[in-house]
Amino acid sequence: MIEEKATFEDLLKKVKEQELEIKQLQENQKILIDAQKIAKIGSWEFNFLTNSLIWSDEMYTFFEIKNTPDINLYAEYLSRFNPEDLEDLQSKINQSICNKKSYEIEHKVNLPNNKIKWVHGTAVPILDENENVIGLRGIAQDITQKKEQAELIRLKEEAEIILKVKEAEKISNIKFKNYVENAPDGVFVSDNRGHFLEVNPAASQISGYTKEELLTMSITDLTSLNSSENNPNQFKTLVETGRLISESEFKHKSGEKRYWSLEAIKLHDLQYLGFVKDITERKKAEERLKESEKFLKETQIIANLGTYSIDMNTFKWTCSDLLNSIFGIDENYELTSEKWMSSIVHPDYREMLTKNLTEEFIGKNIPFNKEYKIIRVNDRSERWVHGKGTLKWSNDNKPIKVVGTIRDITNRKLAEEALQESKNWYHSLLNNLDAGVIVHKPDSTIIMSNSKAVELIGLSEKELKETHSSTTEWNFINEDYSPLAIENYPVHQIIRTKRSIKNVIVGRKSLDTNEIVWVMVNGFPVFDKKRNLSEIVISFIDISELKKIESELIKAKEQAESANKSKSDFLANMSHEIRTPLNGIIGFSDLLMKTNLEKNQLEYMRTLNESGKYFNGNY
Repeated sequence: MIEEKATFEDLLKKVKEQELEIKQLQENQKILIDAQKIAKIGSWEFNFLTNSLIWSDEMYTFFEIKNTPDINLYAEYLSRFNPEDLEDLQSKINQSICNKKSYEIEHKVNLPNNKIKWVHGTAVPILDENENVIGLRGIAQDITQKKEQAELIRLKEEAEIILKVKEAEKISNIKFKNYVENAPDGVFVSDNRGHFLEVNPAASQISGYTKEELLTMSITDLTSLNSSENNPNQFKTLVETGRLISESEFKHKSGEKRYWSLEAIKLHDLQYLGFVKDITERKKAEERLKESEKFLKETQIIANLGTYSIDMNTFKWTCSDLLNSIFGIDENYELTSEKWMSSIVHPDYREMLTKNLTEEFIGKNIPFNKEYKIIRVNDRSERWVHGKGTLKWSNDNKPIKVVGTIRDITNRKLAEEALQESKNWYHSLLNNLDAGVIVHKPDSTIIMSNSKAVELIGLSEKELKETHSSTTEWNFINEDYSPLAIENYPVHQIIRTKRSIKNVIVGRKSLDTNEIVWVMVNGFPVFDKKRNLSEIVISFIDISELKKIESELIKAKEQAESANKSKSDFLANMSHEIRTPLNGIIGFSDLLMKTNLEKNQLEYMRTLNESGKYFNGNY
């Protein structure tokens, strides 16, 4: 009984842990979205059939468009383009539709208040089952900072040309110095060994060192450019080629490890001009994004959870690698809803799933949440899965996509079946025992009883369940037929002492017939992992026949003792009555033997005298 309880609680705990794992996956997904925001990456999808444009939240942020129900998103999107960029975009879209290949584009975004952003976009065509392009799907990234850096490089190159023009050297130096002093990025001039000759305030701010401190240092004091571990030939490349663009670690004065982007050019054989930008936060965001993606994949594998999406126009599935493994297919298997239903879903569940998907999922927009069996494609083995899914709708209220998860729950279902079989076996065993069994809660409420308990107590199973032993008319009595106090009921003894009881004999008197059923009770407490009382198990056997036999034996003993006393009294009386004449016989025989008797008469008299004495002695 205890083993069964422990197994059931372990299973419940495992299910709870799996639910926590799903919740953790949802939290990881949120981290992934936040990381995308930090990296300034948005996603979008355009459907040619419905002429609808779907954006992620980050896209609305890029283009500074409010996400309201009545907005014409496509028109607002086009209004942000310059005419030449719009023409270029249309040309790339037409080309992508013709060759069914992806395209990339960089363009300006005209924002309110004369603000301008730069966006880099990548898109791939969406194909239906006939390989016709029905839409585009892509991502966009805010590259304004990158463009500003490119502009800065352009300025650097211009500065290089200016520096080479001797006639304009002074003017160029003044302009350059003014730019360097006010530039938001760090600027430095070094010799051919990397020692700093000049630095601007931004370089001091980025490194944490004062200008005076930096002028006593070299690039290698801050970076690992010359180490064998991290790009040992970078500085050599700068010297040989005259240009260097890299991203690397640098050591802040505080000792903190940070990251910067380094771009350097050769001014002449003895001097180099460098520009640095602190990219620590961007690097951390990228690392968080990578860790989040890695963690999400790992947790999905641990939770045995696959993901999918279904295009409601083509009914083609896009599955994660783990879901392909669950279904027993590979990435080249073209899965459609029809194939899923006819080749993967177990025949016993096809009708149920079809009805649910038609009437509830699509008909009433109720999220899909079903457990069902599948037959794997590769090995034809049967597995249990738990599928979840939600519908995505277009602006004109048409279903366009299904997204969801599918978890392999075969082990859990097998465990549930084994547990049910075990419970059925235990129930069968309990109901066939010739002993009553009752299980109580710590408050004495009955939570389970077997058929023998119902028979012996005389109450139905329904009457027993969820009742307190202290409120039920038990009418327990002691062996001396006195009422048994409620606090001394077997279950209350165990609750009070937290100890087992053995071979306690109590009777239950029926109010209707006054018949008494005598039982011998045993019981023990069950504790949880924290040593708190969780259940009390009571068992009892009917000893009414034994009590009846015992009563009859007591009566027989009393009768035997009474008969023995009567016998003793009779013998005592008879002894008294017999001794009186015997004493006379013995006395007269003594007298006669003293007279003159013949030899034969003397022998007769002696025999009579000795027999009388012997007989009298026995009494």
